[in-house]
Amino acid sequence: MAEKESTSETVLQVNSFMRGYHEYQEIWTPEIGDEYELKREPLNAVDNNAVAIVRKREGGRSRRKCIHENEFNGETVLGHVPKLMALWLTKFLKRPTNKGRAVVKGKRVNRGVGYGLEIPCEYCFTGDEFSIQWLKSKLEEEGFL
Repeated sequence: MAEKESTSETVLQVNSFMRGYHEYQEIWTPEIGDEYELKREPLNAVDNNAVAIVRKREGGRSRRKCIHENEFNGETVLGHVPKLMALWLTKFLKRPTNKGRAVVKGKRVNRGVGYGLEIPCEYCFTGDEFSIQWLKSKLEEEGFL
């Protein structure tokens, strides 16, 4: 975890995993260093706090169209942030100046704890100082930092 400060933005970096690769492995092949945007998914049928990891459909390594009932217009869902992180992250992303992205850091893994295949990644969150400190405190409470 690291915090960086720029002119009016603060950055928070968190090492974690992209969840759900076992569901999306037919449509993408992650490469170390690939970056993807995080988007709130309030219409997700399973969890209205879900935060999807997405990419623009026209680029990347897609082998077929994604069939995802909550697919974003022009973007393909590649996975999701962990549920306990999404609970707080969805609130953070409601503020239009706050952003999030995921950077692939390793090859797929199955940690054997019922999460299926996951991709090691670094989440990078940018926003104002107040929002970043709030998110940092929530993620610390959940054990992500």
